[in-house]
Amino acid sequence: MKLMDYHLHSEYSYDSKMKLEDLVEYARENSLDIIVTDHYDVSSSEKFKDHTFDVDQYEKRLRELGIPMGVEFGWDCRTKIKLDLKRFDFVILAIHEYDPPADHGQKSYLAYLEKLLYAVENVEDFHVIAHLDFPRRYNPHHEPFSKELFPLIEEIFRKIVPDGKGIEVNTDPIYSSYGEPNPSPEIIKLFKECGGEFITVGSDAHELKDVGKGVRSALNILKEVGFKYVSVFRNGRWEKEKIDL
Repeated sequence: MKLMDYHLHSEYSYDSKMKLEDLVEYARENSLDIIVTDHYDVSSSEKFKDHTFDVDQYEKRLRELGIPMGVEFGWDCRTKIKLDLKRFDFVILAIHEYDPPADHGQKSYLAYLEKLLYAVENVEDFHVIAHLDFPRRYNPHHEPFSKELFPLIEEIFRKIVPDGKGIEVNTDPIYSSYGEPNPSPEIIKLFKECGGEFITVGSDAHELKDVGKGVRSALNILKEVGFKYVSVFRNGRWEKEKIDL
């Protein structure tokens, strides 16, 4: 199967300097199927309010390069959303703002999940949830989400699965820190038990050296959990591809 990377940041993200042309050339040289998903945050906070880009210009450049238009859409769950998410081929819904205690422990995980539940109930046009269990990245010991939080995670899944929405397997922590994806294999398994089928894989790369990293490992995790297929965007439409490594 052709490997894919559906979570990538370019010069259109506030925290990346990767040139689109370099990214596309790298993907073609390495037979990698990609979707660029630059940050667009709708927020009133000083930290996040400028994390946007010119959508018309972004679309023009991606179409000229012949690749799908994706976005990692972050929301503070307060500010009015004026962005038309239907314009994008792929929308990753992200929660980057929550109120963590100093230790980034289970209380912060709960605050994150409560905000995520509100987001999935109030944002209609998205495909997958970004890096579920994201706060784990910032816990000093990368403490997993407690099983006591699983009923809330299940409630989130019960909201999105009937609409054909899903989750991404974000490989960043596999190659950059604690060796497991966001979300953990246990949460991916819970998603499957809830009937989830729409699932994508992405590296969250902000530099060219990280593009495609961890994707093969993530696909192996999906196979171990029991997934036979992964979601891919080919020829302008979504389809399932058998995981065959």
